[in-house]
Order: sequence, then C-alpha cells, then structure tokens
Amino acid sequence: MRWLGLCVVVFCASVLADRGMVPLEPRIRVFEPEQNAVIAFNGEEELLYLTTGVRASGKTAAIQLVPFPTKPEVSKGEIGVLRAIERFLWRRMLQRRHWKAAQDAAGTLRNAVQVLQQQRIGSHNLITIKANEKEALLRWLKRRLGGRIENRAWFRRLRHIISHYHACGFRYWVLDEVQLNPNTRFVEPLVYRFRCPFMFYPLVVSSLMEGETTITVAAFSADAAPFLKAMPKGFKNLLLLPNGKRGVLTLSSDQLKSIWRNAADLFGSGETVELCIYRYKGDVKFESDIPETVGMRKRVAGLFERLAKASSDAEAEIAWVLADLAEDYLFAAPDKAHLLKQMRKRCQKAPEKAKPEVVAAIKRALGYIICGLKDFGLKTLRGVSARSMPKHYLAAVKFLLTALKNF
Repeated sequence: MRWLGLCVVVFCASVLADRGMVPLEPRIRVFEPEQNAVIAFNGEEELLYLTTGVRASGKTAAIQLVPFPTKPEVSKGEIGVLRAIERFLWRRMLQRRHWKAAQDAAGTLRNAVQVLQQQRIGSHNLITIKANEKEALLRWLKRRLGGRIENRAWFRRLRHIISHYHACGFRYWVLDEVQLNPNTRFVEPLVYRFRCPFMFYPLVVSSLMEGETTITVAAFSADAAPFLKAMPKGFKNLLLLPNGKRGVLTLSSDQLKSIWRNAADLFGSGETVELCIYRYKGDVKFESDIPETVGMRKRVAGLFERLAKASSDAEAEIAWVLADLAEDYLFAAPDKAHLLKQMRKRCQKAPEKAKPEVVAAIKRALGYIICGLKDFGLKTLRGVSARSMPKHYLAAVKFLLTALKNF
C-alpha cells in the first residue's frame, strides 16, 4: 500500500511513526517495517500525526508506547492529510516541469503512576499516564502486561528506553493496546498535540522493535533549517527543488490550511511555512531522538542558572519576561523552578505580552540553543529583534543575545 508523492516515496496512506511496542505473549517478536509521520511546529506547540502498521511473529496483543515532554491531547487524524500533501507537491513540481525527477525520488502519590485519561478512538484503546519515577513506571507496566516480564528479550531495552526519556525530563506517555498477527495491520491515524519549545520526533523508543525499518517524516515549521541540521545520520532529504538541488519548499499558512487545517491554526494568517521531507532506511535501533535529547536536563539547568544570575541586576519586567520565556523547559529541570520564581518576584504584576508570533519565535530560538543549535538560535533572536514588540521584550531579546553568546 504505497502513497507515491512527487517528492515523497513510501509516504503511505497507512503509515507508522515512531512508537515503541511490547508484545503481551512470550516468545513473540514485533517488527516495524515502516514508520512515517507529519509534524507541524510553531515554536510553542507541536502536532504529531501518526498512523500504525506493524506485524508480529504470531498472534498477540501488544502495547504501543509514545513518550512526550508535556501532557498530550489525542484526537483522530484525517487520512486526507497525506493525500493533500501529495496534491500540493504535485502542483508545485508540475508547474516547474520537474515532476518526473521528483516522482522518481519520491493523580496519586508522587512516586506512583497517575492515569490522566482513558479513551477509545476508533480501534485505539488509549491510556495517557504521568510517571514521575522510572521504577514506578516499570512496576506499573509489569502489572499491565501481566506476569513476570524480566526475562523477556525486550525487557532490558524497555528499561533503557524509560531511563533515557526520564533523564530527559519526559514524564508523559500514551499507551495504545492493539492486536497483532503475522500480517501487517493498519489502523486509523491519530494526532497528538502537546506543548514543546522544540520540534520533537521520538526515535529511541522504536528500539523496542526488531529488524529493518523505513522512516519517512514530513515537517512544517517557520524555519526548517535547524530541523534539517538535527537530522541523525542516515536520514536523506527527499525534496528535489526546481534548481536540481534538495532542500525545502515554502508555502503560506493559508495554503497549509488546504492541506492540514489544524496545523495551519498553529501559525498566523499569511505566515510563511517551510516543508521538509526526510527518509531513513536501516536498523530500527536508535541512540538519539530528533533533536538530540541526551543531556537535555543538564543544558536546561544551566540555562536557568545563567538567566537567574545574569538577570539579577536587570529591570524587574525584563527578568519576568525571561522567566516566562524559559518556563516551557521546566519539564526537564523541575528542581530549578525556584530560580524562575526568584526572577519573577521583583515584578508586582505581569507586564504587557508581545504578540503570540513574536513570543513563539523567541521560544523557538531558545529551543535551538538548548538542542545544541546555538548559531540558529542566535540568528533567530537577531531576526526577532527587528519586529515590533513591547520595549521590555526587546530588551529581553537583547539580553539573551548577550547572555547566551557563549552558552
């Protein structure tokens, strides 16, 4: 079941994005022959569009796991999103007479697990949970999976994956119970919406699976360059431009509305959006996500400490703005919340807010810096400084340019 876009190959009408999966039956292996996703990101929020196609070596129930930095909202996805991207690419490339080449390329105790929501969406049986402690999550999964699972081949990988995301500050997971057999099964798409200051795509969690995989991921964002830079080794750009080079396509948020309306709502009317499409073929085992999340807690803690120290002599409104901009990263370093509180306490009331698109751009710049893309972050901050905004926000941007130059 292939969906042949002009610049996208195997962007299926039935597709799988990165999730981990564990079988409930012993001696059953789970395979992930394909993974695909569509992402929309504006600097503060992300929409992650996923569908599923997996198989097992025998009949079994299995639980899919997807990690998130903040609590996600889950809703049914529209299958037409993928076809709409195809039509958009076809028109763009056909007009430029490069269609053939493109087609060829184409709630309990702190240490316990809290069940936040249970819901059914079509054939999906979904549970959204929050786990503050990794061992508590493992115990909860053991009870959920039934019996002793320590000797299962995938249990060591499961422990490693949970430890990885816990170290990154990720406390939220969505579990989806499905039925598998040796034939690849496809189910209706889901969309996860969550707050995040950087464009995120989980790869490490797929290491629960076995064998080779093909991953195709498309991303809509205000600036695709940092996402391209963050691509792990083995991912190849699939977009062939009219000049014969591979890169990104630009469109307006109004054009995006005809492709994926909910994604267009993340951006301002008439705002420029960039589309990139990448593909990976190879082993399903990954050591890092997109972007690199290893060491994120240390980097966030360092950011909070630097901002708190450097802003101690700044005007109260500037310190408040800096704390507000950095707050989205509390998931990674909750023990540093007191630093942001100190930065705010000198300001008796919240100062005037900048326009949402300005705030999103500044947060996007901070996200680049935290993810190790400092040059992109500083460039974005310099661009934001030319926009219209309250004077205390402009002062905060200039403060960040100085304070994070050597971060």
